[in-house]
Amino acid sequence: MEQGTNDYDSPWKEIIEGYLDQFFAFYFPEAFSQIDWSRQPEFLDKELRQITREAEVGRRYVDTLAKVWTTEGEEAWVLIHIEVQQQPDTDFAERMYIYNNRIFDLYRRRVASFAVLADNDPRWRPATFSYGMMGTEVLLRFATTKLVDFRGSVDTITERRNVFATVTAAHLRTVQWRRNTTMIYQWKLELIKGLYRTGYNRQQILDLFRFIDWLMRLPEALTTRFWMEFTTFEKENTMPYITSIEQLGFNRGLQQGIEQGIEKGMEKGIEKGIEKGLQQLRTVVLTLLTNRFGELPESVVNSINSINVPETLSQLSLRAVTSASVQEFIQFLENE
Repeated sequence: MEQGTNDYDSPWKEIIEGYLDQFFAFYFPEAFSQIDWSRQPEFLDKELRQITREAEVGRRYVDTLAKVWTTEGEEAWVLIHIEVQQQPDTDFAERMYIYNNRIFDLYRRRVASFAVLADNDPRWRPATFSYGMMGTEVLLRFATTKLVDFRGSVDTITERRNVFATVTAAHLRTVQWRRNTTMIYQWKLELIKGLYRTGYNRQQILDLFRFIDWLMRLPEALTTRFWMEFTTFEKENTMPYITSIEQLGFNRGLQQGIEQGIEKGMEKGIEKGIEKGLQQLRTVVLTLLTNRFGELPESVVNSINSINVPETLSQLSLRAVTSASVQEFIQFLENE
């Protein structure tokens, strides 16, 4: 269940950049009230790459640099850092200082620094970095939020209509039950069903589904069971937001395989059905991409047709719907 460094970066970064206002409203409400959300934030990826390259601080997790405007009409830069490792890092506060200092050094911009601490140690709460000598002192005080602080309200937190309430609940449940795949299955299903009850719109449900599906990974047998139960749920609620696009091919093929298995031998029938489902799901991904972006490079078609993992094809079908360009989709595909 634990994620590697590079693997962890993308889903957190995407959800932050897609819902920056809700990020601040949920984790840093005081800062939220000082930002003018009628003006669209601008994400500074080029500048962020420059400071991380110049700083050379070793391992990184999730970093986002954005330009916002204050309610007083001033331009402000905000640096968001998410620390996700399971143990406290003695160099964390220094790294926050280095990033903050490099931004000012390179761009002469004042920056507000925010950190989300996703580790499991309630005692580790870095908030400052300082040093002094010969009567001088350097100090950086940065804002932090600690995900374990939400454990007491995890049963009710998703009632709040904020995507980061669900993100936080998914993280806490994954940490709590990381060695129990049956409980992960149950909570994954409950969290995703809850998206519909809370009243999120279709795009929000798709974005949160992608995050939860990535975070709360299941073994193949439970994945198949999950999709069967979730398909029934969407049909009963007449809201086929996910299964109508992402898993239609796989579920149809699997069902046909089971039916053939009853008639011709269960093992061979299911195997044939799964392969047919995989091929149909590949077709769904390619059709979605072609409809949105036109003819695809042959290398992309070949890559998709070579994938034999239902979960990967499911993620790619979501990407086919949400990617802003074929280049963005290809970049994700290359990282898979």
